[in-house]
Amino acid sequence: MCMPEEDAVPFDAAPPVPAELGAPTYSLQVSFPGHAGAVTAFLLDLSGHKQIHPLMVRAERVSVERLLSNGVTSTQAWTATEAPRVLGFRRTMTFPARSWHAAGSNSIAWSASAGFGVYIRHIYDVTDTAAESPESPVVTVHQRTWVSAPRLLRGYVTSVAKAAHMSQLARLRKLWEAGGPAKASS
Repeated sequence: MCMPEEDAVPFDAAPPVPAELGAPTYSLQVSFPGHAGAVTAFLLDLSGHKQIHPLMVRAERVSVERLLSNGVTSTQAWTATEAPRVLGFRRTMTFPARSWHAAGSNSIAWSASAGFGVYIRHIYDVTDTAAESPESPVVTVHQRTWVSAPRLLRGYVTSVAKAAHMSQLARLRKLWEAGGPAKASS
């Protein structure tokens, strides 16, 4: 299991704050028919990401905490397992991940520590046009990602993460176009 090194920054006790992180390493966006609340709920449950994330093998919820400070009303701790290709071979990596969410908000902050000094932080902002067109709302998912890694790994980690997240958002759109998680799995 890849865990953060002892002298590394403590693994995200608080959600990522864009003003403190600087400019995102990359930003992605996708739009499709749907409601922001349902998409936010799906993105908040990491176990469902196996349907859309090309590297995800499994995710297990470790804990859920409620009524935190600074507007955050829940955080979930997860153990995630992914299998990226490293030097042409699939390498299974298990690492901690954490989400933060405020009730009534369609924003989610995610942070993962993949070991070797690699930290990936995302903020998903999910909006829809339900107020303007309640009969056929369109959801937009905007994902901002910050990659922190040792210099020798940064380019590789960024390219693998960005490719995986581009695929993830494309698969999310296809899943929702097929009727959402419940209908697509039936």
